[in-house]
Amino acid sequence: MGWVVKQASPPPPEPDPSWQFKGSLGGSGGGGPAGFRYEQNTPAASWIMQHNLGRRVEPTIFVDGELGRPSWTDLEFPDANTTVAIFEKPVTGFAEF
Repeated sequence: MGWVVKQASPPPPEPDPSWQFKGSLGGSGGGGPAGFRYEQNTPAASWIMQHNLGRRVEPTIFVDGELGRPSWTDLEFPDANTTVAIFEKPVTGFAEF
């Protein structure tokens, strides 16, 4: 029996700089349309939200009493500027587009 000598692991290789982009980065993009916030202060089982964004938009809906968690509900889109949220019972809260 003899002594077993373990060699230290070699250091990790240096990063290869050839993976980096060679060209210039593009612009920051055009951005989207301004957001819209709808507030429903009177309890209602359906919220008719006129957002005037010109396209079908699915908002993130927050119902009061839900501890700040987004709520799920049925949505309808009668036209490009209107979203209707339908709830099981009258609720208050807000929607962010």
